[in-house]
Amino acid sequence: MELTKAEVLGAAGAFILLVGFVANQLGKWRAEEPEYDLINLFASGILAYYAYQIHSFVFLFVFVIWFAFSFKDLVVDITRRSEGVKPKRKVKKKRKR
Repeated sequence: MELTKAEVLGAAGAFILLVGFVANQLGKWRAEEPEYDLINLFASGILAYYAYQIHSFVFLFVFVIWFAFSFKDLVVDITRRSEGVKPKRKVKKKRKR
């Protein structure tokens, strides 16, 4: 079975999206960092194009919205960084035993 170009593109987009998700879950990237938003922007753009190619308009809608929010977050992250504002770190609360 041979994969089409669209299927390869969709698989690549999904893999990139999962890289960002796993990095966030493992604490390597935080959602407030530009790198995280950039990878989400890139992957959601690829997946939106893939959804368009396979005529899956429900998923196209989802990934266009994902792309828009990733773009907005990236702009906010870059603006804050250029102004010298560092993202807030979440403080882990100690459990009482």
